Amino acid sequence: MRAIGLVSVTLATLALGATNAAAADSYCATYSDQKGGSEKYNISFTITPTVTFAGGKATKATLNWSDIQGSALAKGAVWSAATLDNNVGVFEGTTVEQINAFFGPRCDEVKDELGK
Repeated sequence: MRAIGLVSVTLATLALGATNAAAADSYCATYSDQKGGSEKYNISFTITPTVTFAGGKATKATLNWSDIQGSALAKGAVWSAATLDNNVGVFEGTTVEQINAFFGPRCDEVKDELGK
């Protein structure tokens, strides 16, 4: 698994107080599962996250889902969730919380590196 990339200088500027949006590289995720039967469930999708920071904290985050491919059952479930998220932002609150937790209590060593 590869991390979703943002330029570290951009992250440092945003995390230290600038107000601006940062767009990450597109990331393609692929998953395959075969549970006890002969049918295999495959799914792949691309996200291109954009995060808005203000005062050193994420205030808005969109995942920007696209290119959803897979078996009918898997694609139907992911497509529904992705469409809701792209249009209403159902995952925005959780995504913002996780970004702020990453820059806060869960990763203080990253904060030290950002100030350099």
